Parts: sequence; C-alpha cells; structure tokens
Amino acid sequence: MKIALILNPWFELPPRGYAGTERIVYSLAEELVKRKHEVIVYTVGSSKISAKKRFVFEKPFGKVLYSNPYIIIKHLHYAFKDILKEKPDIVHLHTALVSFYFIDLLSQFVSIPSLITLHTSFNKERAEEGNKMIKYARETAVAFKNYNYISISNKQREALPQLNYVKTIYHGIPIEKFKFNPVGSNKIVWLGRLYKHKGLHTVLKIAIKHKFKVKFAFAREQDEPEYYRNSILPLIKEANKLGLTEQYPEIKTETKKSQFLGDAKFFLFPLTWDEPFGLVIIESLASGTPVIAYKKGSLPEIIKDGETGFLVDPNEGEAGLIKAIKRIYELPQDKYLEMRKRCRQVAEDKYTVQIMTDNYLEVYKLIAKS
Repeated sequence: MKIALILNPWFELPPRGYAGTERIVYSLAEELVKRKHEVIVYTVGSSKISAKKRFVFEKPFGKVLYSNPYIIIKHLHYAFKDILKEKPDIVHLHTALVSFYFIDLLSQFVSIPSLITLHTSFNKERAEEGNKMIKYARETAVAFKNYNYISISNKQREALPQLNYVKTIYHGIPIEKFKFNPVGSNKIVWLGRLYKHKGLHTVLKIAIKHKFKVKFAFAREQDEPEYYRNSILPLIKEANKLGLTEQYPEIKTETKKSQFLGDAKFFLFPLTWDEPFGLVIIESLASGTPVIAYKKGSLPEIIKDGETGFLVDPNEGEAGLIKAIKRIYELPQDKYLEMRKRCRQVAEDKYTVQIMTDNYLEVYKLIAKS
C-alpha cells in the first residue's frame, strides 16, 4: 500500500527526548517500510527515517506552534498539496485538529480514504474547567464526526462517543529495546512529564512520610513551572535531606529507560485525570516492573489488578495507595518474581510495534476497500 502519515512539525523523528505521538508514528512508519509498503511521512527535514520524507521546515519548532498557528497551517498546506500529487491509498493523520479542515477540503476534490488517530484527551471536565483548547478540540472533532477515527483506548471514546470509531488500537513499543529485569530493586520509580495530574508530588509526599526510597526523572520542567517551583522543588529538598531520592535527568533512549524502569520494585503512578493511554506504563511492564496507580483513564485496560500491579480507587486517596504499596512489599519473593514475569509477558502479547502495525494495516485495508 501507499500510505501517507502526517505529523505536526513539533519534533523530529526519531524524537530525541519525550515525544509520545512522534515515537509511535516513527515506530509505525519504520515497521511499515520493513513490510515493503510505500510510506510517505510529512515531518521536518532533520528527521532520519527509512520512509520517504516530505517537509517544508528543516528544523522542529517545539512549543512555538502553540503561539504561532501559521507554522502548522503552512506545514499542512504543503502536505495536502503534495498528497494531491502523490494520491496515496490512505492518509493517516496524527496532527493538530486544524488538519481536519484540510482533510475535509481534500475530500471535496479527490476520493482518498483517511484515518485519524486521536492522541489526546477530550475530557469534558477539562473543557468546563476553562481549558479553551480542549473546548475547541471537542467542537472541531464533533464537526467532523463522520470521518474514520482510531481511539488509543476504549476509555478515550467516552469523552466523545458520537465520533465514528473504527477500532481501538493500543500503542506499541519496540519490545526488543526493552530488556526484562527479572528481579528489580527495592525502590519506587516515577517517570513522566511534569504535570500536576501525573502525581509526582503525591509520590514524593508518600516517600517522605513513610521513608520509602524513590527515584524519578521528568521531562521539561517548564510544562508547569509554578507547579515545579511551588510543589515539587520543596518536596525534593525535603526528601533529599532524608536521603530518600535519586533524581535523574530526562531519559532519552529506550535502552536507558528500560534500565531505569526495570531497576525498581514498582512504578507509582497516582494519575488524577482520564489519560487516554499511558505509554510509560507499557514501558514499565516491558521492563518487568509492576504498576500501582489510581483506577483512572485507560489504566484499567492496561493493568490487571493483582497480576501486573494494583489499581486503587481514587476515592481512597493516599491511604489506598499506601495499602497497595504494602501489599506489593509483603508479597512472597516467588510471587513477586512471577508478577514481574507476567508484566513482561503482557507487554510482549499486547503492546509491541508489530501488533500495533498489524492492527493499523487491518484498518487501512478495510477503509481502502470501502
């Protein structure tokens, strides 16, 4: 098949640091090329990929795009003009919602099947809290509700049930780059972007209060600078005085991430919003490390309570997390090691790039025939 993948020009491929969507699209494109498909990726010039590369900008823009919409419009204008010439069998969007207007316009002139993977949360509560971007995103998606959508979890669909979902396709990781650690260590681990809803402050508070050792790494502390200054730095200083913390810089490769996540007793993830998918969670499973998390978002679809970690009722709060932590520390060693093996097995059975690509190809062929 001839497949066009469109990305925002935020990060190059493969991304050098945190960039969840770009990491997924890079893996998908590379696997499709391996399988002898003709793949065109609309990205930035500095990307290093096996697929055909199309770009209007040489370097990625990062968060500049949020304040300069003309960049994304120019990028998409170029991509869709090129698609008119290339006439692929399918156009697969992984972009800002402004691209929906372009795909709608394209459909008025040519019959090229399209697919849209939703990579974000459209949670109504976030819109009602005053998040204007989410409000706009919800309105835009509903305006184009009849297009073909891929959800990245079943939970994600609940926010906008009226969209035309073709399939739920879970993210996949290059499992061969994640080395299984069969024994782990005695430490708590946390890894993620520094957003309040990802709960690092809760992890640090628990470590300080109960004298647990914790190691953590985060990407881009400027995501929520006030949260970092007011809520995280004071806790880090307090935990450091007690000798409880190991802080690492941003982890940029799968190999290092695997080592970081694997050398832990469990991943503590007190998430407080309905995240559509947790890429770092399947990376933890692949490394052999169980997960303790609130029963929120897509977590119940990824973690099987009692088998690959423990899920906690959010209403139980910190007390529920502590209860789950004690359960995992009190597991007999043989039972705990079995849990680690199950974590790896689940990752191999459900969350690989190969499985993700199989699922996308199934949808591509279905849409191309219709």
